Amino acid sequence: MVKSVYWLLTACALLAIGTMTRADVRAGEYVLGTDDVITIIVKNHQELNATATITKDGTIALVEVGEVKAAGLTARALAANIQTELEKTLNDVSVSVTVKEVHPPKLTVGLLGSAARAVGFVDIKPKWRLIDLLAFSGGLTTKPKLVIGRIVRNGDVIELNVQEAFVHPEGPANVLLQASDLVLIEEKDNLRSKITVLGQVARPGPLDLDPTSSLPSVLTEAGGPLPRAALNKAYVLRKGERIPVNLVSAAAGRNPIVNGTEFKLAPDDLVFVPENDDHYQVIGEAKAPGTFPYPVAGKVTVLQAFMQVGGKTKEGDLDNAAIVRFSNGKYNAVPVNIAKLLDKKPTGVDLPLEPGDTLYIPTRRSRGGLSLNALTNILSPLSALRLIGLF
Repeated sequence: MVKSVYWLLTACALLAIGTMTRADVRAGEYVLGTDDVITIIVKNHQELNATATITKDGTIALVEVGEVKAAGLTARALAANIQTELEKTLNDVSVSVTVKEVHPPKLTVGLLGSAARAVGFVDIKPKWRLIDLLAFSGGLTTKPKLVIGRIVRNGDVIELNVQEAFVHPEGPANVLLQASDLVLIEEKDNLRSKITVLGQVARPGPLDLDPTSSLPSVLTEAGGPLPRAALNKAYVLRKGERIPVNLVSAAAGRNPIVNGTEFKLAPDDLVFVPENDDHYQVIGEAKAPGTFPYPVAGKVTVLQAFMQVGGKTKEGDLDNAAIVRFSNGKYNAVPVNIAKLLDKKPTGVDLPLEPGDTLYIPTRRSRGGLSLNALTNILSPLSALRLIGLF
């Protein structure tokens, strides 16, 4: 019953948000936010037309302009800002921006543990606190004094006093929730024999801990890692200490080595498998430019990245492509001749990309090679590191 009510309320809430948003878009007053997708049309300069996703830092990156703030502006205001920047170097410019996809921000938290009547991920309202979440999810399975709670927030653990939160809901024990919080509610009798696995696994949640438990076995019991799991960046939270553990070997059935010995799990351990946030991007005259996750294991070469975007447009200049890499506070441009790599008898070296790299395919009009100054007008240090697109 609780789950049915939850999904009904969630559907109604999303429907209301969607209707309001579409009306705002039609009126031209919708304020752009992160993850929104926009289309930029530049009259008389078709090569500058683009579709962009607003990044988590509220910006987009455009050829000839660089990084532009988009979140917090209307489409009309953003178009005016882009036009102002383009008019510094181009004549007869007219810019329009339309909203292609709207992604309203959600305050999503997770609720897990044996003492919660209903577990899962919940879209909460602003200013909800611990007791609001528990009440919405059906309450506790036992008395608050028999419950121990924790919040995992940005890699840190916050201990909860659940009983105090119920007795004094207006006090600090009734913690204000934040987006992406993971609330763990366990019965005291169960805590000493359990661990919790969270993050990029198929079945996150608490697991029984026995003498045979190991990181490979609990990773399997949690359903295995998801495709976007950053196994090499996993860690264990133990009594406030964050212990890095490389789970690449665990996924292959071998117990990781930490500080020279095989890692052993302990009661109350929290194993966290983060999402892979390493990316590379391809921009310029590519058929499907964009940002792509960098694999946890293995590498991505120039040719593989080129194939990923479906090849070049008619205007693409493969002889003068470049890898742009930001390091030590400055840009480095490494020329790459993709045309030679595509020959029947390839010449040259298919260089590997590094996380954060950008493969740039220029237009034919820029024959004679790429200047570092031209590239720095396209990518700022922030966009080179954070990238545009799928965050």
